[in-house]
This record gives sequence, C-alpha cells and structure tokens, in this order.
Amino acid sequence: ELLPETRVGVVQGFLARIKDPKAPRDYRRKSAHERVVAALREHLADESSAVVSASALALGRVGDRGKDVDPLLGLLQDPTPSVGVAVVEALGRLGGEDAGARLVDLIENAPNLRMPAAEAFAFIPRARDVPVGDVIDLLDDDRLPVREAAIVALKRLSRNKDSLGFDPGANAASRKRGVARWRAWWKARKG
Repeated sequence: ELLPETRVGVVQGFLARIKDPKAPRDYRRKSAHERVVAALREHLADESSAVVSASALALGRVGDRGKDVDPLLGLLQDPTPSVGVAVVEALGRLGGEDAGARLVDLIENAPNLRMPAAEAFAFIPRARDVPVGDVIDLLDDDRLPVREAAIVALKRLSRNKDSLGFDPGANAASRKRGVARWRAWWKARKG
C-alpha cells in the first residue's frame, strides 16, 4: 500500500541495515533476519524498478550467497539499467565463487554492465572467491573495453592503484609484459 518511494526508503534505511552493529539487538536476531531476507526476496518481483534495485542492493548486504545469487542473476534480464547495476553491486557484496565467476562473465560478455562488474570486485568480502586468473586472462582480450574493465577489476582486487605497467590501450607486446607482471603478482599472492 505504500508509495514506491516510501518502500525504497524502508528498504534502504532499515532492511538493508539489519546486520549493522548499531542496529537494535532485537533486529539482529536470526528470526528477524530471516523475515527481512524473505521480504527482500519478495520485493525482487515488485513492479517498481526503484524498489527492485533497492531490494537487490539490500540483499547484497544481508542476503545469503548460497540462496540469493541465482534470483539476483534472473534480474539481469530486466531492461532497466539501474536494476542491472544494482544486481552487479549486490553480487559483489554477496561474494562467493558463483558471484565472482558471474562478474568475470559480465566483464567479458555484457557491454552495458562491464564497468559496474569490474567495480563490484571492490566489494567482494573474500578475494579467494574470485577467479583472479580468469580476470588476468581478460587482459589479453582483443576488445579494448574488456581490457579496461579487467584492469579496473584487478586494481580493485589488489586494493592498489598500481596497474603493474599494464596499459589496456598499448600495443600487444607492451600489454604482454603487463599481463606477465599481473600473473607474477597473482602467483606470489597464491603461494
């Protein structure tokens, strides 16, 4: 019965913050959390794209990576750009191997979500859930926008602004040297 703007406010101002340490203790209880997540999942089918976007973002904060990745991915069919961007950020915040793999796939195959997907790597809680080797492989892609997004993703993952000498617009030989540096970085991190 509430206006979409009011529902968005409730989702952003309350439901998305139920896990915050400053939330009242009763709201952080498991039973309250389960009710909130169920309500957010229902809102993914709302007729208002603003409510859907807010609910997707909230699920990224308080949802379950085992249960919420697939419903969020289903929203990528929505033609509303804000919904796609919200889903991509939510995937990053949820984390998990499935979400990490989907973000790599979006960088490679979804031109309209390529940069939001690259930026979402900054939110992934556990770097070990990310197929970093696959992101590095994207540095070799023939398409400049894919290489640009891949370097953004790697800089977000490494929590560093250094591109390790990789310039996505450089010639192939120069790019190979940069890719080799990223592979060495990843090998050192894994080891």
